Amino acid sequence: MDKLSNSNFFLKKQKTIILAGSNTKIIKETAERILRLHVIEDEEVLIVENNLENTADVKFFLEKSSFPVLVLNQIGDISFEKIKTFAEAMSGQGFLIVNSNEEIIKQIKEVSPVPVLSFGLEEKSDFYASDIKINGGINFKINYKGNSVPIWLEKSKWEEQTTGALAVVAIATVFGLNLVEISEALKTPDKA
Repeated sequence: MDKLSNSNFFLKKQKTIILAGSNTKIIKETAERILRLHVIEDEEVLIVENNLENTADVKFFLEKSSFPVLVLNQIGDISFEKIKTFAEAMSGQGFLIVNSNEEIIKQIKEVSPVPVLSFGLEEKSDFYASDIKINGGINFKINYKGNSVPIWLEKSKWEEQTTGALAVVAIATVFGLNLVEISEALKTPDKA
């Protein structure tokens, strides 16, 4: 990242989402669309795809953001210590959103200074899918805090990537949307 980008980001103090792991492109596109539809227009949310290799860049975004969100989806062999460093850089604000299949999730929850939300196909996840049906699209129920809302993704590129949709639901929730708004937004086709 160049110094000019650093200073523009610092001056704006934007809300920031950092996506790491698999399916980041489709998660980014869908999160941008949903947040653009529902977040106050004056607010800018920066969404960055990152492989977490450059610790200094990731820490910069997390430390300088007014509301940092780090999303980890199938991150592979990124070390627990590196994730812990990122969580600590968030200075007690924002959220860490983690695929519940990550082996280090339990360790992260124990030491993270920010709330950790999990998503996945298992009931142990904070956000989980149930009643999954594939028939020309994908239909499932999203479950969170005892609430359940149907999601229908018609002719979707998400058919094999339900966990990516769950990541988007978790992101939208931490930005204040409720499950019904998210479900409706996911039904709305891209107009871009």
